[in-house]
Amino acid sequence: MEPKDVKTLFEYFDGQFGEVKGEIHQLAQKVETLQTSVDNLTHMVKGFQEEMIVNRNRIDVLEKWARQVSEKVGIPLPF
Repeated sequence: MEPKDVKTLFEYFDGQFGEVKGEIHQLAQKVETLQTSVDNLTHMVKGFQEEMIVNRNRIDVLEKWARQVSEKVGIPLPF
């Protein structure tokens, strides 16, 4: 092989590796975007779960109050 052949070969490989690096960079950006989306969704779900716990506790208190009122007035609750 002559030096010009080697130079041509290296230029070809440089081009190929440049394309591969570009594709890897694009994939890394997509993964980062996906990770951010998953983190945001996880945060939203956690907030929703906390809200559901608070609501469940409120309902329990109201049901207890409704039973006490029901017993005092003599009207049974339908549930």
